[in-house]
Amino acid sequence: MALERNLGWDSLKGFLILTVILGHVVPEPLDDSLLRTIIYSFHMPLFIFLSGFLFPLDRALDMNLRGLLNQYKNRVILPWVIAVVVFCGLSIYVYDSHQNPLVVLVRHFMKPYFHLWFVPSLLLWMSLTRFLFKNVRSSAKRLWWVVFVSFLFYGLSHWVDFDELPSYYSPLDGFQSIYRLQYWIFFIWGVFLRQNSHWLAPIKGMRWIYPVYFLLVIGNFYWNHWTLDWMFFFIANVMLLFQVTVDVYQYRGQGVRVLNWLGMESMGIYLWHYACTMLIKFWVGTENMLHYYAWNIVGLAMTFALLYLFTKNKWTHQIMMGVLMKR
Repeated sequence: MALERNLGWDSLKGFLILTVILGHVVPEPLDDSLLRTIIYSFHMPLFIFLSGFLFPLDRALDMNLRGLLNQYKNRVILPWVIAVVVFCGLSIYVYDSHQNPLVVLVRHFMKPYFHLWFVPSLLLWMSLTRFLFKNVRSSAKRLWWVVFVSFLFYGLSHWVDFDELPSYYSPLDGFQSIYRLQYWIFFIWGVFLRQNSHWLAPIKGMRWIYPVYFLLVIGNFYWNHWTLDWMFFFIANVMLLFQVTVDVYQYRGQGVRVLNWLGMESMGIYLWHYACTMLIKFWVGTENMLHYYAWNIVGLAMTFALLYLFTKNKWTHQIMMGVLMKR
């Protein structure tokens, strides 16, 4: 089911990549930062949902798994591999200078650095979605499988303290921390709404979800409880994602030019944006927050200037930013 070009999606992705950057720049722990709590409550579910909504399921079902992964070899996998190697080098410089570089490199591919978990997770969500739609014909059974897997991994990530368990549980801890299958439900929700676009009609009064959602997130920040956490993660985000999709699906404007560019280059920006913040945390530190944020502004400006230059060369545009060269 081909989608007509809608610049609203690009602007939305551009806005989301800005929230990703901001969430990574703010140094306070998540539980101590209201700003990070608000950002983290919606930005990855929405990013992952968009990946599902834009995922060409019909085409994926017509090819084998190898063919599916080959579709993303140059657009996703190659830039990610380069980013893993570069961040491995930065990690050795900042954290692991005393360790064997080859061991550190292998570890970075087994457990990608910080933000780089997203790409292997995305490939797994796509592969599992293809498998699910190819082998489970009942929509109800698909739903229950997705809910079961997502809730299981949500529980593992939120309610299981692996430090208190025997060491033979560590592979499970590593798997859930890398692949984050709790987010699969949002990818599938995107796929479902793409396949059932007739659902994307305005529902009277539904826009109340925007202010209510963020007021509840703020309230939960000060009066946190595990039941509210999973309700926000699953129920509130599903409702929020539906309304965002309805609004953007019906959008016929030209978007915001800067956000459009950020959205179209979102993969490359996602891979490379953290390099400057990582080095600034090491060189400048966070004791003086004014200096820390000032240097981040300068560093991010230089990073975006470099990424912009990458887009002006077909070779760097492909291998660094994940945008295929036009033939």
